[in-house]
Amino acid sequence: MVRDFVIVGAGLAGLARARVLAEAGAAPLVLERSYRPGGRLATRELGGATFDYGVVFVSSHDRDFLTWAKNAAGDRLISGWPQRVEGLGTPCQPWSLGATEERFALRGGLNQLAVEECRCVVQAGGELRLNTEVTALAAHRDGIEVHVANGEVIVARNLVLALAHPQAVALLATLGEAPIARAMRATLDLFPAVPSLVVAAVYDEAPQLSWDISYPEDSLLQLASHESTKTPADGRTVVVYQARPNWSAKRIEEPKENWRQEILAEAARLWGPWAASPQHLHAHRWKHARLDGSGTAQRPLVVPFAGGTLTLAGELFSEVGGVAGAWVSGRRASAFTGS
Repeated sequence: MVRDFVIVGAGLAGLARARVLAEAGAAPLVLERSYRPGGRLATRELGGATFDYGVVFVSSHDRDFLTWAKNAAGDRLISGWPQRVEGLGTPCQPWSLGATEERFALRGGLNQLAVEECRCVVQAGGELRLNTEVTALAAHRDGIEVHVANGEVIVARNLVLALAHPQAVALLATLGEAPIARAMRATLDLFPAVPSLVVAAVYDEAPQLSWDISYPEDSLLQLASHESTKTPADGRTVVVYQARPNWSAKRIEEPKENWRQEILAEAARLWGPWAASPQHLHAHRWKHARLDGSGTAQRPLVVPFAGGTLTLAGELFSEVGGVAGAWVSGRRASAFTGS
């Protein structure tokens, strides 16, 4: 099967790229290995509660992104969240944002932004395949072969990799020593990603918390997000604990039961014994949680390859950065490939 446009990754970068193409009549195919789109815009339901366990709020000064996000969110938008902030830890302190920067969360979770963008892609004629893992790439006379875990081979005249860049590096490595692929890998290696271990905890009984987000100092925790201030959980308290990158990196391959207990014990030290004993919990490894802050590549990277194009898009490839940067990168990728 030969397709004009194939996009690997259904985070905001891949979906934004797909929407531009679909609305131009190009019928892109989006391949996503997870069972749902969104990447780090990750929302889950557990014990009757809904919470974000990746990105917990979004901030940006990019007006196009903010307009799109507000339209996609509709009446679920919680403008200005978080409002009550405890602690002086880093990163992403709301008070550090610029004067033109806006922040927001969504009732029901940020993943709804990705779901809405998927709806627009499909409505415009694009195709989305979930639970579809791409395992390898290879040069082909008509473009680039995309090998899928189920044995299917799709030939893409134009291929977009919209992935966490360590994942993109792994796929580019399957192209062997092709000079362009090697150069792309070298570029990606300049911008390391950092991990974060996360525990989401649902409590039937907990004291009333005075904060929406806490940024502890001198702690293994990077932040704690009081998710039930975004989406009430029938009297339950929902808190998502995210560990610092250095601490997470040392434990990223350990069994979950090891580090989740350490995270809950630290929460108990900071906020009280109740925090160690949730009624429901979900532990997650983000191996590539975010960029390490060393900069960005400013714009999508598009190169000719095997008669077509090979594009890298995502948070790294925009001067905006973060979730907004991923979306902006996906939109701008179109300018470099003539669509």
